Amino acid sequence: MEASIWVGEWQRVDTIAAQAERSMKEAEEAESPLCIQQAGSTAASRTRPVIFGVSSSATSRAAVTKCTRLLISSGRAKLDAACGLSKLQAGRYKQAADRFLKVDLDFLDSPWLFSASDMAVYCTLCAIASYDRSELKKKVIHDGNCRKFLESEPKLVELLQCIIKSQFGRALDILKDMKDRFLLDPYLSSHVDPLYAVIRERALLQYLEPFASADLNAMANLENELVALCEQGQLAARIDAVGATIRMVLTDEREDNYKKIIDGCDDMIERCEAAILRAVMQQACICINPEGRAKRKTATHVDESSDTSNTPTRQKVSVQNMMRVLRGRVVPPLPQGGTVAPEATAKAAAPAANASSAPPVPASANNLPSVPAAENSPSGSAAAPAASQQLQVV
Repeated sequence: MEASIWVGEWQRVDTIAAQAERSMKEAEEAESPLCIQQAGSTAASRTRPVIFGVSSSATSRAAVTKCTRLLISSGRAKLDAACGLSKLQAGRYKQAADRFLKVDLDFLDSPWLFSASDMAVYCTLCAIASYDRSELKKKVIHDGNCRKFLESEPKLVELLQCIIKSQFGRALDILKDMKDRFLLDPYLSSHVDPLYAVIRERALLQYLEPFASADLNAMANLENELVALCEQGQLAARIDAVGATIRMVLTDEREDNYKKIIDGCDDMIERCEAAILRAVMQQACICINPEGRAKRKTATHVDESSDTSNTPTRQKVSVQNMMRVLRGRVVPPLPQGGTVAPEATAKAAAPAANASSAPPVPASANNLPSVPAAENSPSGSAAAPAASQQLQVV
C-alpha cells in the first residue's frame, strides 16, 4: 500500500485497502476475549511447555496478546490514513474527512507518509468543505482525537472558529495566507483550488441564508459567483443589477401548510369511504377474495334446499356471481329452446324452498306429471329434454 501511494496508483490503493479491511476484521475476531479463552484452554491441555521458543505460561500469552493488539491498532491507523488520502485524491472530501477523523495518532508511526500537522490540514479543509456548523462542532471541535493534531496548528483552530461564528471575511483571509503552504504539499497541491472554490461557495450560501435581501455594493466582486450559484440552483435569489441588490425568493410557509392540510383531509376522506364500503359489504355478508393464477378458488353458491330467510350466512362469491347472491338465490338455467315465465319461475322456486320441511312422497305413476307424446312431430326431440329439466326444477 505504501508503494502504491508513493507511485500514485490510487485505484490500487483502494483494492489493497479492501483486502486489508478483511484481514483486520479477522485479526480482531481472533483477539476477542472468547477466542483467547478457547486458545488458552487448548494450550493448557498440551504436554509440551515450549513451542517455537515461546513459553505456554499465562504471562507470556498475555504479552503476546498485547503485542498483537498493538500491531492491529497500528495497522488500523495506517489503513484509515491511507484510505483518507485515497478519498482525497478522488475528490470525495466528506468521506476523506470521515476517514481522517478515525486515525488515532497514538498508534501512527511518526514520521510516516505524512506528519500529524499534514493530517490536521487535510482533515480541516475537507471538513470545512463538506460539513455544516453542527457537524463541525460535534466531529471536529469537540472531538478529543481531532484536538491532538490540531494543537500544533493554531491557525487551523482559528479558521474553524471563524467558520462556526460566521466570520467568513476573516476565514477567507486565513485561507489566502496559508495557500502558498498548501500548494507545496505533494498530496494536496492539486486539490487546493477545488477545495477553496467549494469553501467559498458554502461561505456565500451561509452568509446570505438569514437575509431576505442584501446590498451588492458591499460585495461587487462577487456578482459573477452569485449568478453562477443561481444558475446552478444552489441559491434561490433574484439579482437587481440596476438597484445593486439581491433578493431571496422566499417560500410561503402558510400556503405550504394549507396544502399539506388539504392533502391530509383528502387522504382521510378516502380512507373513511373505503372503511364504510367495507362495513356495508360485511353487513351484506359479502366477502370478495381475489383469484390468483397459482391457486384458484371456486365460488360457493347458495344452497336452494336450505331456508336462509332467518339465518343469513357469509358467502364467498366472485365478482361475476355477486348480483345473483344479492338477490338471495341462484337462478336455474333455462330449458333449451324455450323461455320460462315469471309466474312459472316463482312456482318452481316455492317447492324448492319448502323441500326440507315437506314429508317425502313415494314415487308412483300417479305422482308423475303426464308428458304428451310427440310422435311424428318435428319438435318431439326437443320436448323430452325440456320436460325432464322441468321435472328437475320441481
